[in-house]
Amino acid sequence: MEKTLWYYLKKGMGQRWNACRHEDRSTPGTPDVSFGISRGLQGWMELKAIDDWPRRDSTIVRIRHLTRVQKLWLTRRGETGASCWILVRVKRDYLLFHWTNIDRLGEMTRSEMYDAATRVYTGSIDWRDFLQAIAYVENRRLQ
Repeated sequence: MEKTLWYYLKKGMGQRWNACRHEDRSTPGTPDVSFGISRGLQGWMELKAIDDWPRRDSTIVRIRHLTRVQKLWLTRRGETGASCWILVRVKRDYLLFHWTNIDRLGEMTRSEMYDAATRVYTGSIDWRDFLQAIAYVENRRLQ
């Protein structure tokens, strides 16, 4: 299912970025996609897909194969100033999570996921808005 999400992302973003899908089994936690966009910004994105939301709103949304190591990888890279994200597709919803909000991902309810997401798209992704979101990097000086 992540492969289908990758094709959707690749087609939708088109020439707005230079992205590459990774199947790195030798380095645990490596995200699915690395990308570069204008002004030299580099980033990483993990892709996750779930068939449907749980029936009850109070049910935790489990994300299969989202590991602590993947979250740690994105967090450590994000701390260096890279643009790091997890994109989760659930049915027809797309939720984009910044690395600063992924700690509890896989342990949240649907409403908690909506609150924690940087962007939520229903039906389809607004590609201009998506690009604007992933191009955001905190203003900070590396010491």
